[in-house]
Amino acid sequence: DWIRSGISVVYYHPTSVMQAILAGQILEAASLLKTLYLEIKTQSLSTVPSAQNLSLDSLTPATRESDSDFERDVDTVASTLKGIEERKGRKSAEAFKDANLESVKKLAVLKVSNATKTLALAKLIVKEPVLLQLLEDEGLDTWDEGKGAFRSPPDFDAIKGKIEQIELLLSSKTCETVEEDQNGNGEDDQSATHGANHKEESVITAAEVKELLSYLETIQSRIVQESAGENPAESRRWRTLVGLSVEETRFLIRLLRAFSCFLANGLNSSFDLPGKIAFLAFRSYCAVKDADKAEGMEGKTSHPLPSVAMCYALHSDSQEVLLEHGIEAGAEACWLECWPALWVHRTSHLRDLVEKIGKEKMKRRQVPMDAALWYVLAGKVKVLAALFKASQETKIASFLLRDFDNDEGSRAAACKNAFTLVGKHNYEAAVAFFILAGRLRDAVDLLVRNMSELHLALLVVRLCTNDATDGEVKKQSVIREVILPHAYRRGDRGLLHACYWNMELFATSSVVLWSILDQERLESLEEQEEREKHKVGSSLLTR
Repeated sequence: DWIRSGISVVYYHPTSVMQAILAGQILEAASLLKTLYLEIKTQSLSTVPSAQNLSLDSLTPATRESDSDFERDVDTVASTLKGIEERKGRKSAEAFKDANLESVKKLAVLKVSNATKTLALAKLIVKEPVLLQLLEDEGLDTWDEGKGAFRSPPDFDAIKGKIEQIELLLSSKTCETVEEDQNGNGEDDQSATHGANHKEESVITAAEVKELLSYLETIQSRIVQESAGENPAESRRWRTLVGLSVEETRFLIRLLRAFSCFLANGLNSSFDLPGKIAFLAFRSYCAVKDADKAEGMEGKTSHPLPSVAMCYALHSDSQEVLLEHGIEAGAEACWLECWPALWVHRTSHLRDLVEKIGKEKMKRRQVPMDAALWYVLAGKVKVLAALFKASQETKIASFLLRDFDNDEGSRAAACKNAFTLVGKHNYEAAVAFFILAGRLRDAVDLLVRNMSELHLALLVVRLCTNDATDGEVKKQSVIREVILPHAYRRGDRGLLHACYWNMELFATSSVVLWSILDQERLESLEEQEEREKHKVGSSLLTR
């Protein structure tokens, strides 16, 4: 992608941004987006252009002929915006170092009336006057200094975004100070101040992301309009000016939306670093898949899930937050292609996930059979029966209320129904009835052979095995016999790492991330580690 796109546009190419995210350099990715925003901001675009007044000569950053030109232009952009930032009355983040920002942030997201939140915020400001600096210039006009109260409710969304920016700046400054102390460098106060100002300028805010999104979406819509027109040369001109193809621009927009959600919803402090990386990658991927389905382009785009994101999710301690916020509403089914059964630790979280998918399936077409598998996996068979009854399908509703655990006849009838559904190529519903019949092996075979849904096969095994020991044996059997060969065929290091980690072969899971993927050599290492496990005990390996 870098070679094809050219050096002049590589810095904001979505591949570059995603690579920075997957390398754990989230601030670097935000800096790339900030640079793009600054360049566009200086091209006489103080407001977001519309399709009617968009100028062909001011769409994208100009092509650079050398790296020195690029650096000089960025410095010019930063100095141009310096006056704008000063007029906004932006205060140094250091002033808030000891302030109670956490209480204000929690207050901003509370689902109560604005009057209640305004009264509580006023009390906090009276106690800590420094919090008054969280208000923008317009917000300051709403504060009555004499009464110590607001004349009108402030913009809580803006306050939340301001706090997020301050937290990022404070964390960046703390990391920079620690690094300086460790290295023992004796930089003077002037250099330190310059570094802090540079960090502040390089952090993109939620408001800036929103403005950049609006701009790129306008460009995208104009490209689509020109592509549908009668002048293909003009269409190519638009793509050349933008520097990205239609598909690449769409993916950059999805990445920006992921960043917007991350900044606007106060998630920076909710995740550990692996969780942040997985969130941005998963949300970008799920948004792209959902958009492709809506536009009838599924299977035509080239944005596969980066499997290293799954590795980060596997090792994150904030999985609950990741599952709650990691996808957009209505895109729940995309989670399945992120292999949640390989990295979600708690079975209860998986059940909550499949129940959400079932509800979403039901909303789309109001057909209970579409949601049958997901409610069965969630253990909500009675709820599924109620849905069929509400849809006037009383025969199926009464059938689902049978005791499948203790009635052999009911299990036999469910198995017969499953084979009937297989004959009708309704494989997903057939899997649900195989599960009701207690035929887990048939359900897994159908998912693997007829549907090629390996991730779903593993999910079924984890959710449909009551005995913990038996469930672990079946899970590792599916991983070893089905998923590992698939991962080797694809050369997918992330998937191999997650598989071996789930099999408690920790040394092998580490080796596959960096060594040559020689299957015979890795299988030999796997056998050696299995023998060592029995000698020293799994508890030591786990530690």
